[in-house]
Amino acid sequence: MRDSSEIDALERLHEILRKASVPGIEAGSTHVRFSPLEKDGFHVGLYVVDGLYTVYYEGWHEEVDGSENAIRAFLFGLTDRARLRVLERGGFPYRWMFESLDGSAWTPISETGLLFFKFWSSKRELLLQNRVLSPDMFGASIAPEPTARHIAARPHAGACRSASTY
Repeated sequence: MRDSSEIDALERLHEILRKASVPGIEAGSTHVRFSPLEKDGFHVGLYVVDGLYTVYYEGWHEEVDGSENAIRAFLFGLTDRARLRVLERGGFPYRWMFESLDGSAWTPISETGLLFFKFWSSKRELLLQNRVLSPDMFGASIAPEPTARHIAARPHAGACRSASTY
């Protein structure tokens, strides 16, 4: 049976997004997902399973401690102060680097990558950014706290590793 705090966190996040009139939201019993409207945006998701909160920005993902940090990390992904640097080989994404705008410079926070990819194919870099919410609308900072905890694999992405495991 699911913990009421897990349900409360998802309901609270969904209510925040509804009040802010954020389009492209899908909510389920274990998740809230955002699908970008712009070509240069990225998917954002919060999944709660067995008390574990995992935030996804496209292929990047991180296990987050507690519901408040998970909600903040999700919301931060919808602002112009978060971006993903995505590397592709042969049109196939294999590395996702989460960066945060600190003043006027982009600061790397963490990265997730596949172990197996077409290293011989041509390389391309994409910069993805959502501009859906203003970080100022929340008063206090919604920037997630950097953490060294990363999960090792995504159920549907095959073998993955994070920057903290190198």
